[in-house]
Amino acid sequence: MNDDLVEKIALHRYAVIAEALPERLSPAERGVIVRAIAGRSHPHPDGSDRCYARNTIDRWIRAWRAGGLDGLRPKPRSDAGTVRAHPELAEVAA
Repeated sequence: MNDDLVEKIALHRYAVIAEALPERLSPAERGVIVRAIAGRSHPHPDGSDRCYARNTIDRWIRAWRAGGLDGLRPKPRSDAGTVRAHPELAEVAA
């Protein structure tokens, strides 16, 4: 994933969670906002519309608090470039 797309995704995630970030919100108020965010679709930088689960939104809020915009950047997969399903068949397929 190129740096420009990573930056756009991080900014997109921030835009999705921004209304749930103020510290003045009680947990109950934040929960209402997160449920409302989860109930809407959001235009993704790739042009598609996406809906996000409450757990995803809560994870992004925690990531923002822990690392700011850097915390919202997508992480590279630890298994990138490897066969995840039936690795014993990779050689046969090749």
